[in-house]
Parts: sequence; C-alpha cells; structure tokens
Amino acid sequence: MENTNQDRSSPWPRRLVLGGIIFAVLGFFLLVGQGSSIDSIFNPQTSNVVEFSGEDSETLDLERGCYRLVQITGSSTLNVTLTAVDGSNLTGEAITEKSCKLDWQPQSPSATYSTTASWDLQEGSYFLEVTCPDDCTSTSSWLISIDDMQKGFFSNNLLVIGLSMCCLSILVLPMGLVLSYSNSKNKNPNVVLMNQHGHPVHLENLPPHIAQQIQEELTNFPPQQQQIAPPFANQPQTPQQQSDVRDGSLEVQQGKLMTTEQVYALMRGDIESAQNFNPGGQIDNEKVMDDAANAVAIASWDEGAPTQPVDTKSPTPQQPKLRKTPEKSESSSSWKDWDEMN
Repeated sequence: MENTNQDRSSPWPRRLVLGGIIFAVLGFFLLVGQGSSIDSIFNPQTSNVVEFSGEDSETLDLERGCYRLVQITGSSTLNVTLTAVDGSNLTGEAITEKSCKLDWQPQSPSATYSTTASWDLQEGSYFLEVTCPDDCTSTSSWLISIDDMQKGFFSNNLLVIGLSMCCLSILVLPMGLVLSYSNSKNKNPNVVLMNQHGHPVHLENLPPHIAQQIQEELTNFPPQQQQIAPPFANQPQTPQQQSDVRDGSLEVQQGKLMTTEQVYALMRGDIESAQNFNPGGQIDNEKVMDDAANAVAIASWDEGAPTQPVDTKSPTPQQPKLRKTPEKSESSSSWKDWDEMN
C-alpha cells in the first residue's frame, strides 16, 4: 500500500485567509473613519469650481485638466456651451465635448449625479453658458475638476492606506480560500492497493482512521515463510535461480504434446489410459520404461523369439525391435516336444 498524502499540510492557505480578513477589516475601518474627507472630495456640492442655478453664464479662468458639468439625476434637461475667451471677445465656435477620466465619478450619500457635459481643456479663459428649453429655475448644476478630485484623494494618506488594504484583501482572500479548499480536499487519504491480478486499485476519500488501520496492518503483517521439514529446517535458504527450461506442462494441457506415460500407453495399446491422462499427476519415467520393456520381453518369449536386454536408463527411450528368425531355436523346439509328450 502507498499513502500519497503528506503527513503535514502547508500552513500558507490558512495564513493567506487570515491575512485577507485582517486587511479587509482594517481597510474598512480606515475608510469609514475618513467619511467626512471622502464627502468633501467627491461631493460636487462642496467641491466645485462654480455652481449654476437654472439658466446662467460665467467667465472662468481654468487650469489644464478634465472638467465636467454635473446635475442631480432626473432634473430638467440643460443645454451647455463652452467657448474660449480672448480678452473680452469670444474666439470661434464652442469647444467640442470630450469624455475623460471616467473612473472618477462624483458621489454623495444624499444624491446621485449625471454628467451633462465634459471637456478636456488647456489652461486659459472660457465662457460657460447654461440654457434650458423648459422652466429650469430650480435646477442646479455644478462644474467640477476631476484633477482636483484626484489630488484631494491621494493627498489623504489614511484614505490611500485604507483603499490599498481593501484591494489587497480582495486579491489575497480568494486565493487563500481556494488553496484552503484544495488542501482540505487532499487530506482525505488516497490509498493504492494491488489486487489479486496485480493491477493497482485506488481507494480515495477514506476516513483517516480506516486508512491508518490499513497502513498499520500491512506494515505489521508477518512475511510468509516457507515451511521446511527437518533435517533442512535450520539450513540457510538461498534464492532459487530462475530456470530457463520450460517443462511443457502448458502444451500438454492444451493437447499439443504427449507425455512419456501417454507414449508408452499407446505402445501397450492402452488407448483409454492415454486419453484419460491426468496432467497434475506425478510420472515415474523409470517405472513406465520398465513396465514397457517387461511387456515386450514377455510377448517375445511367448512367441518363442530370443530376447535381448533393454537399457531402461537410456535418456531417449526407443521401442525395442522384435527380431523374427525363420528357424526355430533349440530351446523353443524342446518346449514344443515336451508339450506333445504331455
């Protein structure tokens, strides 16, 4: 058995989760503590260049940057024109509107705002005129500088630190949660066992106590020892050398080869014994050869032919040849005369 899990899990997922929570809490309290500063920076009613009520016009000296005219969402429609001023005269046509720095939007806890017009201006004097097709006496609008909004935010160190902590927690906390989930999933033991066919079997999501019990049982399992009878019980065992000689038992069971016992059974004419051969039995080759030689000798003796000794220890047994003589021997005629007298 192989236990693919590490004994000790990594502490970094828990550290990342804890660090993300700490960053989120500290950043939240810092931003809440700077609520008044946020309102003074992003609220157009308190941080504007100029305020208009209804139809109005104004000549302004503006620095280079991004400017917007905003009004409360849902109020009357306003028509706005901005023209460059040279001395006391207007120069040319109205300046074309252009969107800029859309990531920075005015906001306040009491209202939502929509952009009426936006410009990206160079430093100089400008004439701003606000008109409306309907009655807009109660409609207010504000011209704000996005560059001043950025400067006010980054000049407040507590706001920058609080926002940085919140952004860092957004990155660290999900990463820690993902790693923690993966680490907890890997805590379930994954055990690899070998089945009776020699193939690996994976056992996943086992309870820890069951996996530990399997590990202990396989570790403490006594090795199987071969029982050796006396007098060789106390002799040191040597590993057996693997033999390259094939015994042919598989071919015998498949019917492709014949054993010595089957061959001699056929020589004796015993076809039933040759067909009913038991492959698992033990064969005594010397006994079979002796029985076959004795059977041939007896048959030759009955026919009156002289017999010759058979070498039963020959490594390649051969069928003894029967030699027939045209003339009867002296011993055979003597036996025949003795039979006739009786």
